[in-house]
Amino acid sequence: MNIKPLTLNMKGKRMKLKRCFVDENGNIWRDITLIEASKYLPIKPFEVNKSISIDEIIRWKLTNVRDYMAHYKRVLNADCSIPIILRSDGYPMDGWHRIIKALVENKELTCRRFIKDPEPDFINDELSM
Repeated sequence: MNIKPLTLNMKGKRMKLKRCFVDENGNIWRDITLIEASKYLPIKPFEVNKSISIDEIIRWKLTNVRDYMAHYKRVLNADCSIPIILRSDGYPMDGWHRIIKALVENKELTCRRFIKDPEPDFINDELSM
């Protein structure tokens, strides 16, 4: 089951991105960019219950049952041994499926946190909030 990719219309070009983080300003990072940029950052414990509210807003595009099923499967298959990646302000950029699994199953997580966030792969003013 595939998750519907984010479709961008930038400068007259339509682009599809899967597995990316989009912030509230329309900055977009591919997960591979975040993984590569964070690989030398120290791994630290991440206290899920103290760091994440269950009322936290997650901006996944869920429009039908297929979309929910895809995310549900990703939560079930999430590997909580892989560190999540945090922005410099502590907000998760990668690892939401692991966070949800850790909350549900009372698991421990680790994280890598940027001191300075990497440059985004794309900027889309249409996505700004």
